[in-house]
Amino acid sequence: MGAPAHERLRSAAAALPALLAVLLAAALVGLRLAGLRPYVILSGSMEPVYPVGSLVYVRPAAAGSVAAGDAIAFYLADGETVAVHRVIGVDEARACFSTKGDANDAPDAAPVAFTSLIGKPALCVPYLGYAAAWLAQPPGLYIGAAAVAGMLLLLLLPGRGASASRAETDSAAGRRRTTRRARAEAARALREAEAIRRRTGRAR
Repeated sequence: MGAPAHERLRSAAAALPALLAVLLAAALVGLRLAGLRPYVILSGSMEPVYPVGSLVYVRPAAAGSVAAGDAIAFYLADGETVAVHRVIGVDEARACFSTKGDANDAPDAAPVAFTSLIGKPALCVPYLGYAAAWLAQPPGLYIGAAAVAGMLLLLLLPGRGASASRAETDSAAGRRRTTRRARAEAARALREAEAIRRRTGRAR
């Protein structure tokens, strides 16, 4: 006989947040296996192509493959801040690009050295950047990890439909196993959340 409807709903409700967290982690980290690096768009300089709050995946590219009209991700003069703007000129002699934000009135004041190039945007997911930015720093980092651990703990809890005799026999061992697994899953969730924080950049 199948499980009662309320038990099935309970299991589905417990699994859904964990599934969403896994999908978000895959969106932030999984595509790196294909060589893509995620960046959160923080300004409107490239709207409407790359709206504020979007998550842009950048594929590494050589300077020789970049032409006028291409959007590129690159480091600014501080060597840390990332921008995504469009190339409006290529100066081979000076080994630099001239760039401009699509929504900006004037070109960027400083040229972009070939060595500052990160790559070209390959994929843009609107709004996902908001979730990535929230999960990339406290309190979202810890709340997300705790939510995943809590959902996994609910999934690991023994079913209420077990017989009384079996519950009496197995309860102590089951609680110990559940506690160990919950601690392991919580630690893993924290490690994954920290990995997301390190691997998700921000772009202007």
